[in-house]
Amino acid sequence: MPVPLWGTTDPGEFVEVSFGSQTVTTRADRKGNWKLTLAPMAANAEGQKLYIKTFFKMITLHYVVVGEVWVCSGQSNMGWTIDLSADKEKHLAEAKNPLIRMLPVPSARASEPQTALPDCRWAASHPEHTQHWSAVGYHFAQELYEELKVPIGIIWSALGATKIQEWTSQEVNNHHAYEIPEEWNENEPSSLFNTMIAPLIPYAIRGVAWYQGEENHWGAGLYQTQQSAMIEDWRERWGQGSFPFIYVQLANFGKTHAEPWSAWAELQEAQLNSLQHPNTAMAVAIDVGEADDIHPRRKEPVGRRLGIAALGKFYKRREIYSGPLYREFKIEDDKIRIFFDHVGKGLQTSDGQELKWFEIAETNPIPGKNAKFFPATAVIDGDTILVSNPNITKPIAARYAFNGNPEGCNLCNSELLPASPFRTSMDWSATLGNNPKRPIQQLPVATHQRITVTTHNELAINLGVQWAKNTIPQNAIYDILEKPKHGTLTGTPPNLIYRADKTCIDKIVFKVKINELQSNSASIIIDVRESEYEQVTPDFDSADSLLAS
Repeated sequence: MPVPLWGTTDPGEFVEVSFGSQTVTTRADRKGNWKLTLAPMAANAEGQKLYIKTFFKMITLHYVVVGEVWVCSGQSNMGWTIDLSADKEKHLAEAKNPLIRMLPVPSARASEPQTALPDCRWAASHPEHTQHWSAVGYHFAQELYEELKVPIGIIWSALGATKIQEWTSQEVNNHHAYEIPEEWNENEPSSLFNTMIAPLIPYAIRGVAWYQGEENHWGAGLYQTQQSAMIEDWRERWGQGSFPFIYVQLANFGKTHAEPWSAWAELQEAQLNSLQHPNTAMAVAIDVGEADDIHPRRKEPVGRRLGIAALGKFYKRREIYSGPLYREFKIEDDKIRIFFDHVGKGLQTSDGQELKWFEIAETNPIPGKNAKFFPATAVIDGDTILVSNPNITKPIAARYAFNGNPEGCNLCNSELLPASPFRTSMDWSATLGNNPKRPIQQLPVATHQRITVTTHNELAINLGVQWAKNTIPQNAIYDILEKPKHGTLTGTPPNLIYRADKTCIDKIVFKVKINELQSNSASIIIDVRESEYEQVTPDFDSADSLLAS
């Protein structure tokens, strides 16, 4: 790929850059900014000098190598250093490879995008330096180097206790109208993008490795949209095409939940669903977490799995680069058969024991009672798994490790890469519209369906969600993904949980003040997703005029 170089000097100054056999010149603009591009180069581990000259000055950079550069970003688990991780003595003793290098980006915030980083510099792998490096980033680089045998550079830009909105540009945050937490000021949502990402652009990178999500797990319904929007924004700004974006699915953490719902599991599910976004890959970490520590100390498996994902999907050096990923299911009498991608040479367990953490659900015949999940027997059958429970004769759904901390979950493939947690979809549907007699849209509602509702020449939207018979959820969750672009949304805070009544109708009222100078319409994009299920006997006769306006 072409290699951009840029900087500042006196306005109008001529700038000459020489590296290897290339010499390129340009002239600074009226503000003193200059940029030029070196032609693509093959990887080269032999250190060379890079010269940057103006009429009055010359800068010489020594021992510059050419190789693969990745940005490693996210929050504290990407920021966690080698000296705080498991087996640090072993890893530091091995950290003597001058062709693995890391650039630590200083932590800072700003209200506007910056063009330059504070003072920082590349360092080669050595115990003195590496002990303070990102553990995940270092082990990721190790995996790449051992296979590719070329210089590996990691731009390490991470900060603990941060939300994805903080790493996203203000333009994208504004476009999606993400809710700003009360404790934030108006500039904070994009403050890390402005200081720790924007100054890196347009550095020639191969891709991004991302480890984040812990701070967003209470907003799991929005996360898939947020991550996809951030990815595309970064790609567009870098101008290097659809570069690879690989990420870590959250590790297991916290108490083992007896109840079926887990916000942590829902975030993991959002990350699994994010694989639908082009040119992405995911490293599963469901087996490396700790119940009482959000920062698991075993970072080597996580970094190595990121490397395996990159080597398999993007470098085409590994045939199997992911653990088993749920694809679909089929009900077979009193059993559920589950199909997977990335099974390798076959499914197996990591400990040689029977499969654990599979559960199965059956329709509850008693009106008003939840359709609950029960422990299930799971048996590997070729490249599929059969799930059953002797007391359940009409199963409707199954799930695996769908819990904050499913200790002992053990499904993996022949490469011993762990399976992602998942749940199969249930058969449920809804009719949505301002009037149930004239629905806007009839659709099967799976997790994260997006609905656009528009009002013309009105100041209110009455949204009716009519659930199909015997399929309404006990708690239907509606997340606002986009607020009106030409109006102000009032009266309904985001992320509310509405309890469906026995008419199978949810009534949701949004009040919209329209700026008539800009538009006479307003649109809201809403995410409808499932929580627990409740079986009822619906009475449609009383629902016909509920939302008539």
